[in-house]
Formats: sequence, structure tokens, C-alpha cells
Amino acid sequence: MKLCTNEECIPDIGCYLGLPDAQISQCENYSRKPQSEDQDHDNEDKPVHSIAWYGSTLGMSDLKFVGARNKPRLVSIFGTQSTGKTTFLASLYLLLSRGQKLNNIEFAGSYSLNGWENIARHLRFNPGQLTPHFPPHTPRHGGRLPGLLHLACRVDNNLYDYLITDPPGEWFEKWAINQDDPTTEGARWMAKYASTFALFADCEALEGKMRGREVQNLCLLARRISSVVGNRPIAIIWSKSDISIKDEIRNRLIREFDQCFLEYEQFIVAAGSERPDKLERGYGVIEAMNWLLSVQAPALNIELKSPNTMDAFLSYRG
Repeated sequence: MKLCTNEECIPDIGCYLGLPDAQISQCENYSRKPQSEDQDHDNEDKPVHSIAWYGSTLGMSDLKFVGARNKPRLVSIFGTQSTGKTTFLASLYLLLSRGQKLNNIEFAGSYSLNGWENIARHLRFNPGQLTPHFPPHTPRHGGRLPGLLHLACRVDNNLYDYLITDPPGEWFEKWAINQDDPTTEGARWMAKYASTFALFADCEALEGKMRGREVQNLCLLARRISSVVGNRPIAIIWSKSDISIKDEIRNRLIREFDQCFLEYEQFIVAAGSERPDKLERGYGVIEAMNWLLSVQAPALNIELKSPNTMDAFLSYRG
């Protein structure tokens, strides 16, 4: 049963008119009284094609839309709490929206533009605001699986779809200690299906009063990832790198990474610019994401159910 009188509205997909969940009750088609069983049966013979127009972060039910033309690649982002994962993604979106290029990769659309905007709006300047705010902490109880941000790219006239995770850091702190923890299903899913891995190292935390604990957590997480990464590519993202950390701490972590991974790439990322006189911000973001998207990596090896339709166009799998 459904609460919307619009026949085109599908409950598990989202509002057909594009309204976010918080505003659905304001829609003129919204009814607090569920439609009756008879009404549902009356509509069974009518063809319904559900398409993810609402544009928020994607979930498991949305994968069939992204996977209709080809198998997407999953960029799984790992890092403890408040390491700058969401800010990294917000910076990427703002840089792309200003016309920044990813080498030979051209932006070709997104099914989750509202999802990108939800995190990027905090870094925009609003009237009367002297400084932008960083995106809020990604909530742990937002779902068992991570929100997925979609990015379609064109490379040499070939179209590729990428899904990028925006997960809460609490998952990884528990997963690093106990891989079977029931509250870390999202971390296990990311590790299982990842095409590429990105591990964030927070320079601010590594230089702070709790740096010993941060080093320990990062080493434990690196060891856990090493047990599942196999031969898939992995990048180490040194976030908030405008804050210097002690050489002995960095060298200790690099020795740990050398033991955990056969090969990895390192990227220096900061919210500010490499040069104070430059207008662009987000130093290192484009370089890191260009590698994550262009490196040879396997596609998302997850079973995607075909649309239940007789429409040849919607059934085409590419």
C-alpha cells in the first residue's frame, strides 16, 4: 500500500515530483490514509516505469538504474571519524561545477545531483556569512549501507559510471577491531564490492593531543583493509595537509602501509590552496580523484536485477 495518490509514484524509489523526504507530506497528492488493497489491485495491469529522478544519494534499489547501461565502478572511501571524507567529496563537486577538469575525464551527468548539493552547500558562501562551514558529520544511523553518490564520466567517447561512498567513520573503528560486528554491515559491503579503495589519514588528528590513539586506529584499519583488498588499487589520502605532522609519525604510518599493501598511491589534500594567491581551493582533490577514477579497476560485481518490464528500451543491459 502507498500513501501517494499519484500513480507514477513508487514508494521504494522516492517522490515522482522530486520532493525530499522531509517535504513529501506537503505534496497535494500525499494522503495520510493508505490506499486500499482494492485500489492497488485495480492498478496492477497498468504499466509502471519507475525512474530515480529525485536525485538524492542512491541506495540498493537504485543500482538497477545505474547498472542498466553498464556495470558501475565503486570507489569505497575509508577513514575514522571526522577525517574529512565528506569535505573531500564536497570539494570535488564544487571544483567540477566551476569547470575543473579531471585530465581526460569529462563529466557526463549524475543521478544524485541533490545528494552532491546536500553536502556541498555547506561550503558555499551565503548572504551575511563571512566563512563557509564544513559539512556536518555523516550520521551513523543513516542506514545499514552507505549512501552512494553517482558520477558519470566520458573517457575517449566511452561512458563510465562511478559510485562513490559517503560513510560514517564509526563503522570503520568497530570494523577494524571486529570484522563481524553486526553494526558494520556497511563497511563489509564497501570492502567486498569496492573497485578502488581510498584510505584517509587525518593530519589534524595525527598532530593533536590524541595522536597516539589516531595512529593506532589508522594502523588497525589499514591492517583490516589489507586482509580484503587483494590486488585492487588503493590510495592513501593525507587530508587536512595544511597542518604539518611530525616526521616520525608519518614515517611510522608509511612503514605500516608498506607492510599492509603491495602497491599504493599517496595524495596530499587540503581544504585551502597550495598558493594563498590562487582563487581555487581544494588542493590535491582533483589529482586524487583523477587517479581513483582512471586507474584500471574491476567493475561492481553485484547482482543487479533486470527491470520487470516488457519495454525493450528499459530492458536493454548494454
